Amino acid sequence: GNTHIIVGNADTRILLYGDKDDIENEVKRCIALGRGCPGYFMAVGNHIPPNTPVDNCLYYNEFYEKTAGGSGSERTAAQRSTSILADAAVLSIYI
Repeated sequence: GNTHIIVGNADTRILLYGDKDDIENEVKRCIALGRGCPGYFMAVGNHIPPNTPVDNCLYYNEFYEKTAGGSGSERTAAQRSTSILADAAVLSIYI
């Protein structure tokens, strides 16, 4: 966390099969694991299957944004970068 970057590890099965409560719990779980590590980037732990509901992916990103805390300059560089990774993961299902 202080000397290395840790990326991951949201379970893509939650996005594929879960509901909003499942997605919220997964985001909270990942944030709790990485909160003490300044080099932590929350991202999915694998590719997003092409049959994943788009609404679930969008909700994952929306809930992360709301839960990560703060906005703009109040957020750490890692949190802002993580948001970019989350956006990229959501966009990857459209390609």
